[in-house]
Amino acid sequence: MQTTSEDKGVPFIEAHEGVVLTAYRCPAGKWTIGAGLTAASGVVTPRAGMKITRAEASRLLKLALARNYEPAVRQAMGAVPQHAFDGAVSFHFNTGAIARASWVGSYKARDWTGVRSRLALWNKGGGRVLPGLGGRRREEAGVILLDKWPAGLRVASGLAP
Repeated sequence: MQTTSEDKGVPFIEAHEGVVLTAYRCPAGKWTIGAGLTAASGVVTPRAGMKITRAEASRLLKLALARNYEPAVRQAMGAVPQHAFDGAVSFHFNTGAIARASWVGSYKARDWTGVRSRLALWNKGGGRVLPGLGGRRREEAGVILLDKWPAGLRVASGLAP
C-alpha cells in the first residue's frame, strides 16, 4: 500500500505547514500543534500549554496521513507514481478536498494543463486569495506532474506563530 514518502513527501508537508512544538490557537481559533494538527486530525487533541518533541510531531503527522489522508487520495487517484501520490496528499492535507477537486479528473484524463490551472484555483483562505497558497499549489503541481521538488526544503520549527 502506498504511503507518503519520508524522504520527500513528509518533509514537503512539514515545510509548508511548519512544525510548532507548543500548542497554539490557529487563525480559526483551533488549538494546533506539530505540523498543523488539530483535534480533527484524530491523532492528538492539542490544549493550552501542551508541548511535544520534534520526533513526536513527525510521528503524529505520519499517523494522521496514514489514517485520514492517504486512503482518500488512493481512492480518488487510483494507482499513481509515488511523486503524484505525495503531491496529492499534500494538497488533501491542506484542503481536505481531494474528493471534490476538479484537478483530479484532469489528472486521470492526462490533461496536464488542466491539472495546473485547476490546482491554481485552490489559493484562497477565508474567501481571500493567499499568496502562500498560490506558491504551494505551484509546487504541488510540479511534484504531481514532473516529480520536481523544491530545492532545499526547510522546515520552520519552534514556537507558536
